[in-house]
This record gives sequence, structure tokens and C-alpha cells, in this order.
Amino acid sequence: MECSTPHEQVLCLTHRRWLGRADDVGPAFDVSLHPEILGASRRHRGLIRKRGRENVRWAFTQASDISP
Repeated sequence: MECSTPHEQVLCLTHRRWLGRADDVGPAFDVSLHPEILGASRRHRGLIRKRGRENVRWAFTQASDISP
């Protein structure tokens, strides 16, 4: 069985657990002591609401390609 989720769903904000990508096989881990991760996820989801999922995915890919 295969399950697909949107690219931004790597974090459960309710439980503050990092879930990772679909191809990750490790267990979810607690990020409650890392507010910068929680904040980044909220901002990312806000951008998706404002600009659309495909636009944000494109911009994220472009930024990843130019970062060292």
C-alpha cells in the first residue's frame, strides 16, 4: 500500500513530532525543544495558503538549488 502526502506534511504541529518524508524509515522524533523548526513549518504552511502549493514547491526547489 502506498500513501502520499503534500510536501509540507513532514511535521505534526499538534504533537510536535518530525515525521520526515515518505521514504524515511526512521521513527518520528520530538521537536518541542526546537521552536525554530515549529515556526518555520508554520511560515511554510502560511506561504502555501497565500501563494499556492505548486508555487511554494517551485520556490523551495529553486532556493535549495542555489544554497551551498
